[in-house]
Amino acid sequence: MNQLLFPAIVSWRTNNWRRAEQAVRWCKDYGLVPLHKNLYSGKLYLDERNEFDVKMKKLFSGKNDRYCSFVMCASCSPNSVVNFDMPKPPWLDSAFEIVQDGNNP
Repeated sequence: MNQLLFPAIVSWRTNNWRRAEQAVRWCKDYGLVPLHKNLYSGKLYLDERNEFDVKMKKLFSGKNDRYCSFVMCASCSPNSVVNFDMPKPPWLDSAFEIVQDGNNP
């Protein structure tokens, strides 16, 4: 079976410190590394990412909680998960895109 690793960034905002600590533990369990206080990055298989997103969305289901999960390439960006309304997703009008040189495969 051919499974691909997806580079992902996850972030959250909550006022509940217990939820934040649980999210940090889960990020470490999945091998994500901290970039900032509530911003983690790493590579996840698609099934791991889906499982992780379900757990995190359930954890951050409060009225003032926010959770975002983004993949890191233009072709995968429609798979990004955000649990709140976003007027203009960041992958639209992006200044960066992965391009392969046809002369150098």
